[in-house]
Amino acid sequence: MTRRCFFLVPLFGLARAWGATGFWNRKSPREWTDAELHELTTKSPWAQDARIDPKTNVVLAPPEEKDAKNGAGRPGARAVVCWESAKPILDALGNILPGGLEGHYVIGVKDRERQIQPLTASATLEAKGKEPVQAGVVVRARDVETILFGFSRELLPLTVRDREVLFSLDTDQVAVKAKFDPKEMIYRGQLAL
Repeated sequence: MTRRCFFLVPLFGLARAWGATGFWNRKSPREWTDAELHELTTKSPWAQDARIDPKTNVVLAPPEEKDAKNGAGRPGARAVVCWESAKPILDALGNILPGGLEGHYVIGVKDRERQIQPLTASATLEAKGKEPVQAGVVVRARDVETILFGFSRELLPLTVRDREVLFSLDTDQVAVKAKFDPKEMIYRGQLAL
């Protein structure tokens, strides 16, 4: 089955409006529209739009926070950082993760310009107050534009009480960071990671 992750420049401030009223908690996955699938897989509690920046100008997703402080946004390559192992994303995409990723949080970075080389990438996942964990598995997805990073659930047990989860990707030339808020990542009454 083909992946349906899309690329989108997000609307600022949308995250706070999701809560428990997000369409993913009100409607069955079979009822989700293409626009809703697009939103879920590009700008939702499980997906962040991020800029791919040179290491000297690392920007946290969403990029508008930094742009608002510094005036007009700078042009740059973009990536979508998506929590691929989360149940709503799996329901939306209708596919199964590649083998070897069982027991892992899986975060995908969709890099349309293919600036990120999986063999030279170093990715970490950390929650505020907890030690960061490095990706134990790195594979390119079938769509070729997405690199999947697997982080051991055992080494970094996450709960809804974790206030901030930070994904960081660092290569020889570029860096990408995205923040996720577990208390907003609730799907059908359960934390979905």
